[in-house]
Amino acid sequence: MSCGIEKNETPARAKNFTNEEVLLLSELVGKNRSVIENKQSGVITHKQKEAAWQKLTMEFNASTSGDHRSTKMLIEKWRNTKKTSTKSYSANKKSLYKTGGGPKDFSIVLETPVDAIVHDIIGARMTGYEAECDSDYVVANEHLPQAVDIGNGSKEQILPFEMNLSSTNEQHDNLPSSSLNESNLAVMHLHKYEEQQGQADWSDYSPALLKTPTSKLLSTTKAGTTKATTCRTNEKWCNLADKKSEFLDILQKLREKELEEAVKKHQEERELVQLKKKILLEEHQLKMEQMGEEHALKLKLMLERKSFM
Repeated sequence: MSCGIEKNETPARAKNFTNEEVLLLSELVGKNRSVIENKQSGVITHKQKEAAWQKLTMEFNASTSGDHRSTKMLIEKWRNTKKTSTKSYSANKKSLYKTGGGPKDFSIVLETPVDAIVHDIIGARMTGYEAECDSDYVVANEHLPQAVDIGNGSKEQILPFEMNLSSTNEQHDNLPSSSLNESNLAVMHLHKYEEQQGQADWSDYSPALLKTPTSKLLSTTKAGTTKATTCRTNEKWCNLADKKSEFLDILQKLREKELEEAVKKHQEERELVQLKKKILLEEHQLKMEQMGEEHALKLKLMLERKSFM
């Protein structure tokens, strides 16, 4: 027995966007980026965005042969596309700083044509901003002053402090264990350094010695484009960095080639759609002409029958 109340039917779920539709949406947003991606929040800007999205919706539905997409669906899809592209870029950027090893990282994906368009539209909001006035560079010890003024006209020597117990065991064997703290060890190191400085022989020193070539073991740079210390470990890291750079160059070329192929394929598909439209219009015109001729012929026959009657 019906009570006369109809239940609200849930609208049918629309089909997923195809790759071609997402690419077309990104291209249309790129043409209207100055309005759609405008960060101002005024009433006029809001109305301009609504008008731009309505126009984009009409162009989108006119250029595709799939399901009809509403403005709300296109806006939501564009937001999700930006999130997906940004997440993919962050995962690829994070993978560059990994040291290798462990299971395979399946989050690394090649940049798609859609990612390239999104990157071109939102720019630094996807890649982040580089620090221009600050960085994580650590100042080396050689840049620090060797002596500081502590007042009363005296200066205090600044020495690199390293806890080397083996070099001071002979000097504090007779000291109790409770007195072997950091301050005592620092004083011992200072006295030892002063003794060594006082016993050094500088009779054969000349300023010309400053022009002698730097030892290869002490060199902090190596020939080539990559700068690093010449120890074996850092050489391996340099080689790995060079290989990564070559690999990234190859990936960039592959991405550019894939982008060109995708654009070419999209252009061919658009030409095919235009050709189908043209054929349908011609068929429609032929049918209309044929129906007009049939109508005129029937009308002529009816007039002739009336004249005989």
